[in-house]
This record gives sequence, C-alpha cells and structure tokens, in this order.
Amino acid sequence: MKIIVLGGSPKGADSVTLQYVKYWEKCFPEHEYEYIYAAQRVALFEKQPSAFEAVMEKAAGADLVIWAFPLYFLLVHSSYMRFIEMIFDRSQEGVFRGKYTAAISTSIHFFDHTAHNYIHAVCDDLGMKYIQGVPAHMHDLMDKEMQPGLQAVFQRWLETVKSKTGTLPAYAPVRKNGYGEYRPSGPAPEPLDTGKLVTIVADLPDGDSPVGRMVGRLRQSFPKSDLISLRDIRMGPCNGCLKCGFDNSCVYEGKDDLIEQHRGKVLTADIVVFAGAMNGRYLSSTWQRYLERSFNRTHQPTLAGKQIAFLISGPLSQNQNTREVLQGYTETMGGSLVSIISDETSDSSVIDSAIDAAAIVLKRYSEAGIRQPVSFLGTAGMKIFRDEIFGGLRFVFQSDHRYYKKHGIYDFPHKKRAVRLLMSLLIPVSKIPFLRKKISGRMKRMMVLPYKKVLAHAGPVEHMNLPG
Repeated sequence: MKIIVLGGSPKGADSVTLQYVKYWEKCFPEHEYEYIYAAQRVALFEKQPSAFEAVMEKAAGADLVIWAFPLYFLLVHSSYMRFIEMIFDRSQEGVFRGKYTAAISTSIHFFDHTAHNYIHAVCDDLGMKYIQGVPAHMHDLMDKEMQPGLQAVFQRWLETVKSKTGTLPAYAPVRKNGYGEYRPSGPAPEPLDTGKLVTIVADLPDGDSPVGRMVGRLRQSFPKSDLISLRDIRMGPCNGCLKCGFDNSCVYEGKDDLIEQHRGKVLTADIVVFAGAMNGRYLSSTWQRYLERSFNRTHQPTLAGKQIAFLISGPLSQNQNTREVLQGYTETMGGSLVSIISDETSDSSVIDSAIDAAAIVLKRYSEAGIRQPVSFLGTAGMKIFRDEIFGGLRFVFQSDHRYYKKHGIYDFPHKKRAVRLLMSLLIPVSKIPFLRKKISGRMKRMMVLPYKKVLAHAGPVEHMNLPG
C-alpha cells in the first residue's frame, strides 16, 4: 500500500519523530513510503500554490496518511498547524475524506495527549478514519523492550487498512452556537486604579472583530495596559535549534520583534491577559507561534507570580482540549489562572459583566499577591520537567538546570527530614499486628488532626470586595 507521512517538525528529515517511521519502513519494506516535510516547507506552500497542490495530489493517492510530529509546547509546531489551516482555507477537505489515518508523536510526555487530541479532532473534521495513535517518548526507539510494541502498533495500522475495519469519530462537528456577535452594550466600567503592570497579548484579526471588542472592553478597565498585537510584530517560527537551552539566548535575537516584546512586556508584567479567536480545533497558528517562541526561556516558569486571564472568541465549550491547553500552559508556567472568558452567548451584557469582573479580580489578586493551588496539570507537568532536566536533558537545557537548582525545583527526595524520619519509624510499627489494628481504628481521626490545628487558629479575614 502507499503510505504518505506528513512530517510536523521544522527540522524536516532530521526530525526525531521521522526516525520512528523510518524504523517501521525497515520493518515493513513491502509498502511504499513517501515523506512530506509539511512543517518545514509551509512557507513554500504559502508562496507557491502549485507546491501545495502537488502535496494534495500525493495525499489523494494514499492508502494511509501518517501525521508524524514532535510536541511543541502542548501541541504541534505552528507551521504544522498552519499547514492544517491551509487544508481548510483552500477547501481541500475532500482529499482526505474517507482515508485511514494515524498519528505518532515524540516528546517527554509533556501534554502529548492534548496534541493527539488536536490531531484526532482535525482528522474527524476532515472525515478521515482515525486509528489509535502512538504518543512515544523521544527515546523509546532506543529501548529494545519497546521495539516489539512499536512494531505491533504499526502492523495493526496496516491490518486495519487492509481489512477496511470501521472506525468511529471521537469529536462531534463544531456547531455555530451563539458566538461571534459580541458588542459591548452596557456602560463603560470605571478605570481601575492600580500600580500594577498589565500586558495584553492578542491575536487580533484585521478590522473589527469580536475578540478585538473583548480586548477593547478590558482596556476600559486597564487604560494604561500594554498591548502586544501578534499580527503587527515580526515573529519567525521556532526552528528547533535548541540554542536557548544553554543560556536562554535565541537565534532570532535582534532579528525580529518577539524577544524584545516578550522580555520587555510579558516577563515584567504583574497581570497578563491573552486573547484570540478559535480557528478550527484550537486558536490560530499565529498564537501557537507566539507560544512556541516564548519557549526561549525553556522550561522555566515565566508566568510565576502573575495573574492570568484569557479572552477567547469562538466555540470554546465544544473544544475542551483547548481549555485544557490554556490551563496547563498557565499552571506549568507558574501563573495564577483567574478566568477564561468566551463569547458563547448572544447576550453581550453577560460578556461585559464577565470581563469587567475578571478585571477587578485580576487587580485585587495581584495587589494581594494571591497564589492559587494548581491542578494535576501544573503539578504533573512540572514534575516531568524536573525529572527530565535532572536526567538526560541536563546537557541540552543547562539554563534550566541552573534555574531549578537555584529555586528549589529539584525537590526529590523531598527535604522534609522530620516527615521522612517519622515515616521510617511508623512503617515498622505498623507491621506489629495489635498496633496495626489500633492504627487502623484511629486512621480517620488521625488524618484530619493536622487540619483541626489550622482551623483552631483560623478567623475572619478582610473582605477583598470581589465581584461575583
């Protein structure tokens, strides 16, 4: 059968992910494989429609389409996302409809599930027959114990295509659901008196737009805020060179505007609001380019101590994967997520109220230095970073290693020596039958005892006059 591989790395043939597909090609040589470096060549496809059309012709003749991509900070590379946008923008959905497809990613397992969810949803929108994908660790191929599993997965893909086994979509089509009509309708909010630095990072379409109006409403509360309009600055795509790993310097230093804007207005801000419009199953490739380029500070929590909000125009409630990406990004970068506001209602007064209230909470939380608890997303994400930087990625990301040492992120084994000593004593004690029985009978009360001590000292606090 004919297999088309759509490469999602800016490195083209030097992509780690493609080495996995090359391995499959060695294991199953009876098939025809063709590699298309979709992310690396997207600029060519933009300039030369004939080059893009040639790719579509090749895809039209494929029996199996493989999406092969590295993770680029919670999703796929922005150029790969732009390639996907072009399929829809140029009405090429019919090329892919009915074709079998699967995906393989390589990463350190940091939010690889959200990247696969995105690709799966795109494939469902294209009407493709999606087979379960492979979220591989970047080093799995070098583990001999993992190789049989990789072989089995690919063989399953081939047999699914050969037998024409049915597949079921996982994502329902997006419906027009009351979004995109927002126009501020109520009286303008009073400007908030704050000495805090407020930065708005926005992907604003040309002319009047719902997301532009949402940003305008917010700026009535924060009239002195800085605005970074992503479409108005020069911002090249990340090329995956990893120069930033040594000392956080970027190959684009002095060559475009992003570094200066990010360091001067985002890293120094107390409050950061991100704004953009849904485009298919995520925000735009422009927004993703900003996100991947902010990686010039690599795995360091660049939003630490900042209050964060998002203004999203579009069907966010029908794309929970996008919400998870936004929350995961905020939490792993150390930010305090105050609100994610979408325009999914025809009642503009509701959106006015939500934006005005979010502005007040952002101000009050920033003034009080509020640090909110994080979910599994932020906790697990940072543990993955911690373990990988301490281990095999330390050489590449030396700047992260220095930062993690300085800021106590290397917290394993944890330094609570009293707790460790107590555990070393209690575990042997619990093995004595009659003592184990007594401990079991008192376990519930013992678990809440430390909390009761906190409650005994708790009392009324000053009211922050928060809306809502």
